[in-house]
Formats: sequence, structure tokens, C-alpha cells
Amino acid sequence: MGRFDGKTAIVTGAAQGIGEGYARALAAEGANVVVADLNAELGETVAKQISSDGGTAVFKDVDVSDEESAKQLAEFTVEKFGGIDYLVNNAAIYGGMKLDLLITVPW
Repeated sequence: MGRFDGKTAIVTGAAQGIGEGYARALAAEGANVVVADLNAELGETVAKQISSDGGTAVFKDVDVSDEESAKQLAEFTVEKFGGIDYLVNNAAIYGGMKLDLLITVPW
């Protein structure tokens, strides 16, 4: 029995690095995981590997700097798993932005 059995988690930026680590760890503890990222190829690979390792994971493309994309991610997750229990906001929206433009990103 895992600490997150029956719970659903979205992990943004989960196609690689720290986000991938969060996604794998949550799935290993029983969570249904939505691997959310702009990189569909890597994201699909992570979700498939989690599933083949015995966890439950799906991929959903998302651009966290786009409000509509974020809403679609939430709707997808609710439709797939019935709700959202946890959100790991790991994706960076400022990587290619100039520092002064960060304040222009809508909430």
C-alpha cells in the first residue's frame, strides 16, 4: 500500500529531470500521475515507462504559460481520473524570457 493510493497528481515539466523524478516517485507510491509537458516525445516515454513499471500514468501536453492549455490539462485530468488531489508546479515558464517580461505572463 502506497502513501498516495487512490490519489491523482499532475506533474508539470515531467518529461525529464526533477519533474520526471517527481512523477516516478508519486507513481511508485500509488498515485495516478499525469505527466504534463511541452515535449510530447519525452513525456509519452516517461508515462509509458511508469506504466510498464506497474504504475498508472498518462501524458498530456501542456504549455503552462497559456491559461487555456492549463485549463485543458485540468479538464483532461478530471475526465481521466475523476479529480485532482495534487499538483506539482515544476515546469518553468521563464526559461527563454527576459526577466522584465515575467510580469507580463497572465496568472
